[in-house]
Amino acid sequence: MDSAHTFLTQTGAWRPVAALVLVGLALTACERKHTAANPAETLHKTTSGEIVVANLDADIAHWTGQLQQDGQATTGRYARLQSNLVLRAALRLRKDDYLAAQAIADRAIADYPEQPAAWLLQANALSAVHRYEAAGEMIDKATEFADNADAPMTVAIASRRCHLARAAGDYDTALRCAGDTVTAAPSASSHGEYAGLLAELGRHEAALAQFAKAWDSYKKPSPLIPAWLALAQSKALQDAGQDEAAAKLLVEMQRRFPQHLRLTVETAVALEATGKRKAAVAMLEPLLAQTDDPDVPNLLAGWLADAGDAEAAKAMAARAARGFESHMHVLPAAYAAHAAEFYAGVGNDTAKAYSLAMGNARNSPSVPALEQLLEIGAAAGQADQACQLVQSLVTSTVLREARPDLLDCKS
Repeated sequence: MDSAHTFLTQTGAWRPVAALVLVGLALTACERKHTAANPAETLHKTTSGEIVVANLDADIAHWTGQLQQDGQATTGRYARLQSNLVLRAALRLRKDDYLAAQAIADRAIADYPEQPAAWLLQANALSAVHRYEAAGEMIDKATEFADNADAPMTVAIASRRCHLARAAGDYDTALRCAGDTVTAAPSASSHGEYAGLLAELGRHEAALAQFAKAWDSYKKPSPLIPAWLALAQSKALQDAGQDEAAAKLLVEMQRRFPQHLRLTVETAVALEATGKRKAAVAMLEPLLAQTDDPDVPNLLAGWLADAGDAEAAKAMAARAARGFESHMHVLPAAYAAHAAEFYAGVGNDTAKAYSLAMGNARNSPSVPALEQLLEIGAAAGQADQACQLVQSLVTSTVLREARPDLLDCKS
């Protein structure tokens, strides 16, 4: 599913295609030096995750109380409250915070219908729950009211468009934005976002070098950016076939920040992928009481089934099914990809899984969504149809050149 707040929802950031080859060649030489050590192990001491979450809760409670008392807030205060709600939703895996963030955007527009900042809040809320087309329409509305806007607002609108490019499968724009951002404002966030994009395009060596730059440049005490970097880099490592390295990175970061439930889930997944299923189950089971995210019982159901515990697996699968039904009812786009995985697996409904995967890919033709569509399409006996849909969805020249395997249909 951006900066310290928006990176936990959706990402995007970018450079001209021709320059990418040069970047990859220039950085490959230093990759071994940077990836020799686990970056989470060498990271400076960071603030306790417990303190981070407590401060986040307190800030949300304060501004929510102020809003109830005053009945209206400035767009700046709306923005602060909304960003904290989206951040907490990602940390705690609770759909209610996403719904609250949407309500804040609705109030901002009701109070300030001609201010571009209010429409950007609506775009942020919609993007956080993967409603990308609607988010783009809100950015268009912000642009309509930005004729006399100051430079920061103009930059903010352009930035939001860049963030949506990746979700829309527009890797040409995404890559350009990422490179421009790294050049203009090099930081842990900009290097990390660029790295994640490079990895998604299969340029793993250049991606890992950029991740190294991100870790090296991070000097702040908060564990939020490092947690995000660990999540993004572990995915790149897994895609490159380095499951053990991915698991080690996640385990070390999760030790620092166990309150980050998405980090905990992904750490459990990485442990299971390296043969440590018992440890993965033990890590995930406590989350059943902490989050309503149906992916937790979904993962447990699959692992329990593989371990031969059919009765426990059946109970977990039923719990996951109820959860996905509830979540998809209110936020269908946000949970479509995981619901597709569920029905393709322990949910035992490949036709439904394929339908969800198609909808998810049409909504966001990103590499992960396209890969999922091809995989589930093959399982559902629709390999040719899925491949043809992928071909129609891939319009990016960069993606066509970087990932020809996605388009290699054999009818």
